[in-house]
Amino acid sequence: LKKTLKSLIGVEILEKNSNEIILANILDIKNISLIDTLRRMDNNARSMFDDIEDCFKNKKMTQKQFSDIYETDYDINRYYFLFWRITISGLKEPYLLNKLKMNSVELMNLWWLAQNLEKLADELKRIARTFLDVKCSDTEKLLKIFQAIKKSYIDAINSYHKKNVSLAHSVTSKKIDIMEGCNEIVSRTRKAGINLIAER
Repeated sequence: LKKTLKSLIGVEILEKNSNEIILANILDIKNISLIDTLRRMDNNARSMFDDIEDCFKNKKMTQKQFSDIYETDYDINRYYFLFWRITISGLKEPYLLNKLKMNSVELMNLWWLAQNLEKLADELKRIARTFLDVKCSDTEKLLKIFQAIKKSYIDAINSYHKKNVSLAHSVTSKKIDIMEGCNEIVSRTRKAGINLIAER
């Protein structure tokens, strides 16, 4: 229970004994900016992209690098749980939407984006774990595809914040080329580590 509580922002242990743990929710929704929370998740995701890109370039990952990536993913999870709690509260108690300065559709759109950022971070963590566990010496093609994905991610987030529809469409148009590049690697190599990363 205590380990789980560490992943929840704004929940504190008030009292504990052998039979019970008493908690307090000290989160004040009025002081929460979901856009700022989303930007924190985004900054953490970019950090994961940068760390893994360095590993591709160096053709190896250290335990320290993996630990850093793992901790960054954990932070993203904490922010996502915060999003989830606020979204549930906003839908159950509509007066909170006024405090958040958004309507229910805007709230759900933000939650959906936060959920996808959390899923992205999970996949980046799994790529890092594969890199740590399996020797991947031939990474040049994977590096190029990974850099294309990283650029698409940054463009997608920027298109959201800037409300740039044409940039969003240009990101979407690159998806097929990226998928074909990954499929080509899977079909042409017999190296398990390379295949696992390409599949991710």
